[in-house]
Amino acid sequence: VLPEDMFRSPMIGLQADQLVLDELVARRLPLLSEHLRAKLGSTASLAPVTVSWFLSLFVDCLPEPHRLRVWDMLFAHGYAVIFQGCLGILELCQDALMQCTTPTAIYMMLQ
Repeated sequence: VLPEDMFRSPMIGLQADQLVLDELVARRLPLLSEHLRAKLGSTASLAPVTVSWFLSLFVDCLPEPHRLRVWDMLFAHGYAVIFQGCLGILELCQDALMQCTTPTAIYMMLQ
């Protein structure tokens, strides 16, 4: 279900996934993406938070019923579900994230 290079050093697959997620956020949540670039800088990345989402499959950020649902979808539909889960979390938090004025506030909101 997970890509083979996901956990191999130097974790190229995970790094690539973070770039893909950044691009998906720019396309699917353009207002949030612009806000993040304004607050985090032109090379804005959610990787400081989202790396753990990918590595733990949301163990550390979703309540158990939601996490189990994501896992069910992962096994039924494949790895793309992880990206959908990330986008879903960001969309649900978008209004609150738009109110954040510092990088620290943004990262704290997402942890």
